Amino acid sequence: MSSIDLSDIGRHPKVFLAVKLPIAVSVTFAENPGTVQTREGMVDYREGDALLTGVEGEQWPVVREKFFQSYQAVLPTSDGKPGSYVKRPMNVMCLRVDHSLNVPLNSNRGILQARPGDYLVQYQPGDLAVVGATIFQKSYQITLGNELT
Repeated sequence: MSSIDLSDIGRHPKVFLAVKLPIAVSVTFAENPGTVQTREGMVDYREGDALLTGVEGEQWPVVREKFFQSYQAVLPTSDGKPGSYVKRPMNVMCLRVDHSLNVPLNSNRGILQARPGDYLVQYQPGDLAVVGATIFQKSYQITLGNELT
């Protein structure tokens, strides 16, 4: 695999587009700052940030402002209250990695460890996540005509 520019994976020749499936995740909101052990590494969060639990019981935090831009409540949950939420549909750039890779999160919130077969998911330049292969298969759909280059 050629070198990966973590500031913008869209430049990589094997990048493709996908959309997150509308699968409900369980959400609570942090009452205090803290750290959560994700499958890919330790990630810091602030008071008020969203703490999500996904399709395989995996957990991860999302900065509060970004959460409300990216997720919507599923009835009977009200916005801003703990309960079920789904990701708003949007295309994201993805790249399957074939070697171990450390991925620093923005705002110095932690470093994720990508393993061979994991996926880098870019929401915007410099805003990356690492998604394990089995979770990616359950939660994302590759967009038709997905090659960007």
